[in-house]
Amino acid sequence: MSQFPNASNPSTSAPAGSGSLILIGAVIGTIAVILMNVYVEMRVAAEKENTVTYFRFVDDMKAGTQITVSDLESVDIPVSMQDAFGTNAVGEDPSSRGTPLDGKGNSLNAPVVKGQMLTYSLFRTASASAPRDPAYIGLDEITLNIDSKKQTPNLRPGDFVDLRASVPLNRSTRFKTIMEYVRVVNLGDRVQESGTSQSRDSRYGTITIYIDPALSNTLLDVQKRVEGQTFTVTRRDSNSREARVLKTGGSKEINAEVLDILNLE
Repeated sequence: MSQFPNASNPSTSAPAGSGSLILIGAVIGTIAVILMNVYVEMRVAAEKENTVTYFRFVDDMKAGTQITVSDLESVDIPVSMQDAFGTNAVGEDPSSRGTPLDGKGNSLNAPVVKGQMLTYSLFRTASASAPRDPAYIGLDEITLNIDSKKQTPNLRPGDFVDLRASVPLNRSTRFKTIMEYVRVVNLGDRVQESGTSQSRDSRYGTITIYIDPALSNTLLDVQKRVEGQTFTVTRRDSNSREARVLKTGGSKEINAEVLDILNLE
């Protein structure tokens, strides 16, 4: 007979709750498999869907630079997403794969950044894509950079706007009205602001406006000298009785005070 008590057999039962953990793990694994299958099916569907080809810039470019094919790369977009690009984005030349239908050899009328889509408004005047309003015959159409974060939402062609900007003055800047009640002819690239719905809040990086030919170059010089080379745009009612900052406003008047500050008179 042993001098020691019989050692009990070690318990082989699983720790309390382990069955639940195994069940949870199995459920998570099943969900992961389902999600993966859904992802694969979506990828397969996307690959089967017809696409349309657009183009984007491979680097930053300055206004006035001539567009070449080497400045662009193609981007294939599912046909179901085509409407989001409207008619402004330049498509592929059907007779020359990988080449844009238009824009080659044209000069940019506004600066672009890497990844920005090639659009007609970057090298065409508005008259090339829209009929000229008889009331504005004889005026120039120029494209300006605008601050998408501060502009009136849902801006549209035909709206009247005020142009404002931060003008350098000594070692500081002053926010000044540049022009009042100028008419928007066309809109450039749509910018999607973080946290907004594109369907209800459309903002843009550039606008084209009508302006007296004698003032076109002056306004572009103003744009070069204001902070960020960008204007802030505010929609105005053309019939408003609100007091004007400038004498008359419209396409024939740039704020004389701003021109004096910038030595452009």
